[in-house]
Amino acid sequence: MTQPPHYQPPVVPGPDDLPPPSWPAQPPPPASKSRRPLLWVVGVVGVLLLVGVAGGIGYAAKGGGGKPAAASSAPPLPQDPCGGGICNTEPVAEDTTPAITYTPTTSDFAIAAKVTEKHCFGSAGCNITLKPDVTYNGTLSLDPDVTWEIVYEINGVEDAPQVGNLTIEGTTVHYDMELVSTKSSKSKITIKVTSVEQQN
Repeated sequence: MTQPPHYQPPVVPGPDDLPPPSWPAQPPPPASKSRRPLLWVVGVVGVLLLVGVAGGIGYAAKGGGGKPAAASSAPPLPQDPCGGGICNTEPVAEDTTPAITYTPTTSDFAIAAKVTEKHCFGSAGCNITLKPDVTYNGTLSLDPDVTWEIVYEINGVEDAPQVGNLTIEGTTVHYDMELVSTKSSKSKITIKVTSVEQQN
């Protein structure tokens, strides 16, 4: 016996099976017109601030007030001719050459008889006080640390020659006055150097 076909009730689509409604796309809300001028103002203010800061830095670098910045007074660095090395690595030898000392001779000195006092007694002659006035004629200067003794003779006086002496240290002369007598007021008195000797 043939069975009748099984009855299936019609399927009613549920809310999950329905396609989403095709609503028209909503346009984005229009941008507020009040924001555009605000952004423009903020940008201009930022530019002005940057220009002001840069100008202040330049002003300070130039010294400000229209006055030039003071020049640095720091001394220049010393130049190194050796490029950081040592120019002379060998020790400098000391000069051990002794200083040249000059030994004067009798011809380097001349002594004049300078009369400081004179008392004459007619034909009896005169009593005279003499100063030995010495002159040095050497080519080199005398060492001030060396004392030289000069011995001389006085001629033209009674009991001639009379012997005297003086000493010289550099340019300093030490002497004694000489007391002599002559037979006449017209007698010529001379002094001759006979020897020069070092004392120290």
